[in-house]
Amino acid sequence: SLPGNEVRFGFANGSFDFVTMISVATHLPPDELVVYLQEASRLLAPGGRLFLTAFAIDGSTGQERLSFKRWQDGPGWYAIDEAPLAAAGIDASFLLEQTMQAGLAVEALRPGHWRGISAAHYQDVLIATKPGGRP
Repeated sequence: SLPGNEVRFGFANGSFDFVTMISVATHLPPDELVVYLQEASRLLAPGGRLFLTAFAIDGSTGQERLSFKRWQDGPGWYAIDEAPLAAAGIDASFLLEQTMQAGLAVEALRPGHWRGISAAHYQDVLIATKPGGRP
């Protein structure tokens, strides 16, 4: 099997109108998340959307609820010492930047109720679009 940072999904470019990654980013280290974002962008047709859930660490409330700790010096965070990828967080700014660098336009990053706030979803939700679709 390939390491996660060498993943390439076996579909042609622009094959999908919708890519969903629910509870995927929450189990990936940053370098693998970047590859998954690039693959999602490659697979999306113009106007297609990415729906991704994450623990996007931004310094606001919630980080203490899962006791996230920074992973070395990078943008990754983890909540469980014995199994770092059981609940992996990512710097919100890194997630947004890498989504845009993958060629997607970020529409929203909505906070989830894991932060201790009222929300319809547990994890944070990122919605991004592949440019070039119908107006």
